[in-house]
Amino acid sequence: MENVFSRLFSQMMERPRWQQWALLIAGGLCLFGVLYLAMLKTALQQLEQGQQEADTLQQNVINQQRRLLLQPSLNDLLRERALLITDKTTRMPLVDKIAGPLRQSAGTLLQWQPEARAIEPVSGNQHEERGSLTLIADFKGLLVLLRGLLNEPSAPVLGQLQLHTEKPLLHITLSLAAEPLRSSAFTPAPVVEGINRDPFSARDLEVCSENSNVFMNVILGGVIGDGLHQQGWMLWPGRGWQPVKAGWRDDSSGWQVAAVENRQVMFNLLRPPCAEKQHTLALAR
Repeated sequence: MENVFSRLFSQMMERPRWQQWALLIAGGLCLFGVLYLAMLKTALQQLEQGQQEADTLQQNVINQQRRLLLQPSLNDLLRERALLITDKTTRMPLVDKIAGPLRQSAGTLLQWQPEARAIEPVSGNQHEERGSLTLIADFKGLLVLLRGLLNEPSAPVLGQLQLHTEKPLLHITLSLAAEPLRSSAFTPAPVVEGINRDPFSARDLEVCSENSNVFMNVILGGVIGDGLHQQGWMLWPGRGWQPVKAGWRDDSSGWQVAAVENRQVMFNLLRPPCAEKQHTLALAR
């Protein structure tokens, strides 16, 4: 073997210089190609493995989507869930359905008068339970009570609602009946935020009624200035003589100066719950 390599080396050395360089370059390129293929093999294996994992994940996603398409919709699931509510909730006595919402409303129970009346059975021996609930609560407590009574699948039927004002509370009478059947299309009542005004409040009604007599003793003394900038003065009860210009406002009544004209002053009332009102105060002739 050594003789073979020695003879090949001697033959190469005896060749011309350019052939020697060509053989060296060819040998170097062959060696470099072998090393490159060795390193590229690892990268190719990793790329192939990654491609296989990507194909596996894509197939899993396709299978998952196929299973989801075969599942019922959310609306169907909610309807089935409503239908699977236990009969214990549906057949709960009417007085038990009232107790929880009544505590939440912080109202005062005056009377609960049950009235049981048999009706034509729907499935088996069922009876429609009726009753009359009388309590005292404020307006917000009434809203809490109604939401609590109606916000369940087996909500009682509200037959009649009577309200009487007993300042500062309301005297409330409700005629209720137990619903013998569950509603498959039950939707909870939405919660309305921002209920700040009580329509039964006597305070707001008094504020609106007093505004008609605000200008009874108001006297406009005069108006000076050019056509663009005018200012006047007036005698306002309880405040004495006041300079009048656009934007002046009486906090107690809510009246505000909208404009000052040649011989008169325009007022606006933007105080809720009163509707927008206007008043013209003119110079006495």
